[in-house]
Amino acid sequence: MPPKVADENGAHREFRGALVVLAVAFILLQLPEGGQAPLASLLRGTALRPFLALQESRVAAADRSARVEELQAQIDSLTVDAVSRSTVVAENRLLRGLLDLSSELGPGWRAVRVLRPGTAESRSTLLVDIGRRDGIAPRAPLITREGLAGVIREAMPSQAVGMDWSHPDFRASAMTRDGFWFGLVESRPGRFQEASRLLLSGVPFNARVDAGTVVVTSGLGQAFPRGIPIGRIASVADSIGGWQKSYWLEPFVEVGSVTHALVALEGTTLRDEVTETWTESELLRAEERARRLEALDDSLQAARDSVDRLRDSLRSLTGDTVTSAGGGGSE
Repeated sequence: MPPKVADENGAHREFRGALVVLAVAFILLQLPEGGQAPLASLLRGTALRPFLALQESRVAAADRSARVEELQAQIDSLTVDAVSRSTVVAENRLLRGLLDLSSELGPGWRAVRVLRPGTAESRSTLLVDIGRRDGIAPRAPLITREGLAGVIREAMPSQAVGMDWSHPDFRASAMTRDGFWFGLVESRPGRFQEASRLLLSGVPFNARVDAGTVVVTSGLGQAFPRGIPIGRIASVADSIGGWQKSYWLEPFVEVGSVTHALVALEGTTLRDEVTETWTESELLRAEERARRLEALDDSLQAARDSVDRLRDSLRSLTGDTVTSAGGGGSE
C-alpha cells in the first residue's frame, strides 16, 4: 500500500477512536451518579489500567529521582562538613599542643602565626605576625610542639622575618640528649630538587652514636636554650681525616607544615634548661604524634561505646525489674 493511503487509514482510525471516546464520555455523563461509579471502576481496571500503571511508574520514577538528588546533596554536605571538621580538629590539636608547651616553658614565650612569602627564592624564609613592638628580637628561637623550627633574623615594628632549619644559613650548636657528644647542626641543600637535610658535624671520630639517638640544642652560643629537640640520628654521613664524623639527622619538625609556633620574647633567659619539657614519649614527628592521638581517640571512643552499651543493658534490666515490681503491687 502506498504510504499516503496508509497515513490516511491511520488518521481515520485515530478519528474513529476519538469519536468513540467522546461518545463513551457523553454516555457516562448522562448516567446517574450511582451508575457512573461502577462503570468508571470497570474502565480503570480494564481499558485504562495500562495508562494508569504507566502514570504511577512515571510519578514513582520522578519521586525516586528527587530523593536521589536530595540524598546526593546531603552526602555532599556531609562530606564538606567532615573535611572542614577534620581540619578544625587538626588545628585545635596543634593550638592545644602549643598552649601546653607554652605553660611548660613558662613566661617569655609568645604564640605566633607563621606565614610564607610564597616565592621560590624565599621558600626557607618565614614571617611571623608580631614584631619589635611586641618584644621580638633577632636571634629569637622559633619552636613547635615537635621541636626547633627556625630562628628570627630581623624584627620590624609589627612583624618579624625568620628562617626555618632548611635555610642555607641555619646553624645550631647541638648535642646528643644525654649530653655526651657535641657538634654543630647545619642545613645542607638536597640534590636534584630533593628536600634540604640536616647534618650534625664536628662529632669526634671515636664517638659511636647509634641511629635513632635524639639530638637537641646544647645551649652553647646563647642563641637557643639547652634541650630543644632537633632530630634523630639517621645514618653516618662522612668521616673526615680520622678525627671527626658527620651524621644525617631526621628532623622532628616538618617546616613546610608549620603554621603556628612559639617565639622567645626579648629578655627571655635562653640559658635555661628545657630538656624536661619534652619527655621520651613526646619526642615525635608531627605525623607520628597525629597517629598516636588518633589511636588514642579511637580507643576512647571504643571505651565510650562500651560504656553506652553497658548503660543501655543496665537500663533495660532495671526497667524490667521496675515493671515486674509495679505489676505485682497493682494486683
